[in-house]
Amino acid sequence: MIVRLLINKCGSGLNSIAGPFLAGFTNLRRVFITSFSDPVEHLVHLHRKFNSHFVRLGPRVVSISDPALIPTIYGINTDFRKTEFYPIIDLWHNGKFAHSLCEHRDEDYHTRIRRSVANAFSMTAVMESEPAVDSTVELLMSKLDQCEILFSRKLGCLESGTDVESVMSGIRFFDKYWQAERSSWKASGHATKRDFLERCIEAQAKYPDVVNDRMVVLHNFNNIGAGSDTTATTLISLMYHLLKNPRTLQKVLKDLDRANKEGCLSRTVTWQEAGKLSYFQACIQEALRMHPPIGMIQERYVPKGGISMGGHYFPEGTIVEINPWLTARNREVYGADSDSFRPERWLDASKDQLTAMEGANFVFSFARPDLEWTVNGGWMMWQDDVHVGIKRRAENYTP
Repeated sequence: MIVRLLINKCGSGLNSIAGPFLAGFTNLRRVFITSFSDPVEHLVHLHRKFNSHFVRLGPRVVSISDPALIPTIYGINTDFRKTEFYPIIDLWHNGKFAHSLCEHRDEDYHTRIRRSVANAFSMTAVMESEPAVDSTVELLMSKLDQCEILFSRKLGCLESGTDVESVMSGIRFFDKYWQAERSSWKASGHATKRDFLERCIEAQAKYPDVVNDRMVVLHNFNNIGAGSDTTATTLISLMYHLLKNPRTLQKVLKDLDRANKEGCLSRTVTWQEAGKLSYFQACIQEALRMHPPIGMIQERYVPKGGISMGGHYFPEGTIVEINPWLTARNREVYGADSDSFRPERWLDASKDQLTAMEGANFVFSFARPDLEWTVNGGWMMWQDDVHVGIKRRAENYTP
């Protein structure tokens, strides 16, 4: 046992990298922190404690906080490969676990899958879906006017006030739903609406060897799960920080009122209209920076032959990882007040500084402004204890 621990500590070639004493011997400390503590805040604390972009978390595991290394480790043509961490989030479908686009570790196969549905994620495709988003927003507003605060998507849940066919609890409903949609697509001569599901069905017709029935389900379920969670946490972060900072909220409202009086906003504000509200956009950027949706470190293996980064040599097979929360709190990039919500940093930055900030971003009325939220989770970081009271805003309202 002692020999094994010493080999872990001294035999991995990582002794030049600072870290907690026990981290070099065993991964138990890492497991404990992930299971019983706040891993993202702990990582931020460790990097600041050792004043280093590199912190050893385990015998062969290194956390990196340098945003400049994001392209090296996660770039499109990188030789760094995903570790065995990813299969733990495989989806269960038809009696077995299945890899989706996110979890697949075979880079060649991943490229083939990605290429087959790439157009479904294009900006053109997203913009074509905006009317569906607008109608859902309008439905939500009508329910809020009736003092009904519900969470749903446009599958009938909002209209009925129920969990239609248990759609919130699993993918059983989706299996039946997408099969019906495919039949409708074929019967109409491929002339139905081109939402994400329809684009997946089109991809299946074009690439039948890659996009089978299982992949259609996985693509869409990932979109529903990951899309809803990341959108929800980002909206909560935006609202939370605005409501905790009344002066900032007032500036946002003045920005909206000005644009509205100038006739620049539709009844349901469009993506293009919102993009012209510079201060509001800065608030969104800052909300994403303060609370990146992804909280778990995204592990990669150092490629064959090893690599030198930041003055350290990393042997082949070393696990390196960059956490979005680390780069988002980088004081070298965002300034000494990187722990504070300050949207103005996105407007006051020089062109070069703005480029650096964007590269590092690897990612109601408040009823109780005296309370702090609680952040939980691992892969997805969700928020609790956000107590909010909602009422329709009167014209010329001042927070």
